[in-house]
Amino acid sequence: MAENDRFEKYLGAGWRTAANYAENENASLEDIGDKLVESLVYCLREYNGVPSFQEIAVVLKAPMEPSPFERFSTLEDIVRDRKGHRHTKVAANEAKTLLVTNRAFEPGDVEMGLAQALCLALVKHYFFARVCPKMTATERFSNHKEFLEWQDGIEHSIQPRIELIATQLVKDPDARKLRVPRKNTKRVPTSELLYEVLV
Repeated sequence: MAENDRFEKYLGAGWRTAANYAENENASLEDIGDKLVESLVYCLREYNGVPSFQEIAVVLKAPMEPSPFERFSTLEDIVRDRKGHRHTKVAANEAKTLLVTNRAFEPGDVEMGLAQALCLALVKHYFFARVCPKMTATERFSNHKEFLEWQDGIEHSIQPRIELIATQLVKDPDARKLRVPRKNTKRVPTSELLYEVLV
């Protein structure tokens, strides 16, 4: 019990429900993903989104002449100016990754690319990185590879809604009006229900 309590302390309040779902072997990837999307929106709103989002995007859009190291220095200055604001730091780290990998964006898509990378990084930071030790220690998964396959499946299931959250975040970096996107549920035509065989 004490071991479980120790792991629980690593999770923010908004992520514990998702962790409870994750521990249930009968929970679908979609159900866990739903809770993660809710947790992400709650977390962004709770910590005022990413106040320096536009400043970081400007660094990504700068001409290629400055070396990546010069732009890294600018990103670190932004983080310092925000006194280590966690989401700003994560966004700056994602921007560095985009610079190093030389990711190409269409004009006007830099903000969207950064926002998507940030949202997924926050899910990894707040959730996957923290539940991994517990779920492997308690033999929910037999090895780390199995855990990563499970993580990939969840990330794939939430990708469409991550894009919707990113779209909102670009328009509202402080996350004051951020809302949980609706689930994309497939509606069954009522005409089909008429021909179902009743047992």
